[in-house]
Amino acid sequence: NGNYQPSDTITSSIYKPDLYNLVYFLAKRSSAKNVIVIGGDNRQVLFEFAKEFNLIIIDSKINIKEDREKISPCTIINDDLENGLPYISDEILSDSIIIFSNIIEKLANLDRMLQQLPSLSNKCKFMVITTPDRDRTIGVGDYRHFADSHHVSKWSLDEFDSLLQNCNCSQFMIGYTINTDHDFCKNNIIVVSGRLCNVKPHNSIKVLAIINMYNEVDIIGETITHLLNQGIDVKVVDNWSTDGSYEAVKEITDREQRVTIERFPEQPDKYFELKKLLKNVESIAKSSNYQWIMHCDADEIRVSPWKSINLAEAISFIDSIGYNAIDFTVIDFKLTSENDNYSDGYENSLKYFDFGRRIGHFCQIKCWKNIFKLNFDLASSGGHEVKFVEREVYPLKFLIKHYPLRSIEQATKKVFKDIIKRFSPEERAVGLHNQYNSYAQGDSFIVDKDKLINWNQNSFELEYLVERISGIGILKESKNDLLELSKAVDFVGNLFNSPKILIYTGSTHTKKLLSLVKQKGLEKNVFGIIDGDCNKWGQKIEGISIFSPDQIKKINPARIVISSQTYENQIYEQIKDLEENGIEIKKIYHGNPLGHLISLILERV
Repeated sequence: NGNYQPSDTITSSIYKPDLYNLVYFLAKRSSAKNVIVIGGDNRQVLFEFAKEFNLIIIDSKINIKEDREKISPCTIINDDLENGLPYISDEILSDSIIIFSNIIEKLANLDRMLQQLPSLSNKCKFMVITTPDRDRTIGVGDYRHFADSHHVSKWSLDEFDSLLQNCNCSQFMIGYTINTDHDFCKNNIIVVSGRLCNVKPHNSIKVLAIINMYNEVDIIGETITHLLNQGIDVKVVDNWSTDGSYEAVKEITDREQRVTIERFPEQPDKYFELKKLLKNVESIAKSSNYQWIMHCDADEIRVSPWKSINLAEAISFIDSIGYNAIDFTVIDFKLTSENDNYSDGYENSLKYFDFGRRIGHFCQIKCWKNIFKLNFDLASSGGHEVKFVEREVYPLKFLIKHYPLRSIEQATKKVFKDIIKRFSPEERAVGLHNQYNSYAQGDSFIVDKDKLINWNQNSFELEYLVERISGIGILKESKNDLLELSKAVDFVGNLFNSPKILIYTGSTHTKKLLSLVKQKGLEKNVFGIIDGDCNKWGQKIEGISIFSPDQIKKINPARIVISSQTYENQIYEQIKDLEENGIEIKKIYHGNPLGHLISLILERV
């Protein structure tokens, strides 16, 4: 019934684990019968797929014998891919996930294959294409082939995007995915398309967002405005706020007919009782005439998976293809300073986030079709998941941008007054409302920017495509901390394994990078730090001297490591500085050890 969530079905020791986990995720969620693999380059994974799906491998005869011996049961089609794909019936395609995994860049004649892609995408459930990104694999401006002549990197992401658009491929998503989760290199382009994500205009449907609210006066107006702009009507249920939230929403209802408000229960209760509120949401939904319902919190901004498609349009499309529920990926925005000036709104002001990593974040099925006489249950899951018979969850996840703690004053009041004192002891005893248990009076709510990801919409959509639409690649809180750190240390060990290295930084990540270097005992290999800020020249960080960019040629380092945030343009600006200072670049390698730190090695020619 669409309840499948990301798992470790595909082991981490293989090539491109997130790609194959995504394909498995899409196949399970869309109830696909067939997985069609063009190229068949990872037999360990294909063996796993053959256990659950009708596996069809299309490849040249060079691999056929080995495939037949190792992968069973499956259908293997021997075909010269230079001539395009063989005939596959529409009946098979319509119930299939198709994978092109690092095959199209190996073809000498791509024209025939490109001509077939639009038709394939329109017929299959999902089509996933990967190919190496030239700039990230070989180097910016470097058009040479890999050492392996059968493995050619032909395109940058922008070029591949243009290539697909020029061959009239229908609507697709494009971004990056990792090579392996040992080196964290996001140097593969990934494209997701197919008829189940090819959004087309449909008659708009009526969607109601139901918001339970208590003391959210600073953000509720922004949340309501966003929903209205997204084509969603709003019902606010106020749990007897004391900060003016009710009055603020009442003012909105006086001028906006699409917004209504009520108080629940009839009189204030001693405790905040979530299950009673959720049962009330169920009652409101069942008695309404709206076709879809979205259960929201007052501090959430909901976003569709498609940049140019608003929530109402996206939900209308999903309704038209037969799905009746929607899941979400959560990103939590954090306080990083004591600056309380948010005159532009929280969405425009709070710029650092992390993915929601608690177990509950990975199941957020909180939007559903309001089917007549449907018996559904929202309360038993604590509001995380609506349950009903014959539920079909749309395979791709939407996005929740969550702003729970927004200022020192608001956070202190929320955690120590509105939560600890108001929440029902019975509900806390069964594990509800425990996300703030780690805070004590006097604790700071400020989070170090180095531990977060800097929000930029374009960067987010490219760098975190797989995480955003599926949750795959997001490490759960219960197991991620030590594991992620150990992997980062191993990655840094490879970066700093030779003497006379310079770190070129324009960010705040330098101390973190140096701490990881010290854990590997390689700090002696760091000769110095390059920084474009003249106020820092001559100073030291962790005992290592800071130099200006024009000193690089005199130092003559063996290697330069760029430490930067996830903005690609920052990196390329630093590369330009290096070239202007006479540094010729031989190779560039991208890595991503902590999910928000891009590092590159620049080797001297």
